[in-house]
Amino acid sequence: MKRIPWGPIRSSLTDNFSFGDIKLIVGYADINMSGLAHLEQKYQGGASKSQLLSEIDKQVGAMSGEAVGVVASICCEEMLRKKPQLIEDLERVLSSSLSE
Repeated sequence: MKRIPWGPIRSSLTDNFSFGDIKLIVGYADINMSGLAHLEQKYQGGASKSQLLSEIDKQVGAMSGEAVGVVASICCEEMLRKKPQLIEDLERVLSSSLSE
């Protein structure tokens, strides 16, 4: 069985979820939340969604392939729990990634 890649999950998080939602979703996976604690979205001078995802990318990049697959799977489950209407979008992006 092929592992779910991080890239399509990251794109779906970017397109469909707020900064706070992204933190909540990745919090269920094996992401070190204390490594993200300094990132807060504020009206002025706060972190952007892009900065948050870059910090998550650093952690994901340091993981084994198997660990990345677990993180991606958990994120998918949480994304669909929050927004079930994303199932078609995720099936589309993942089917092309998994068939390669």
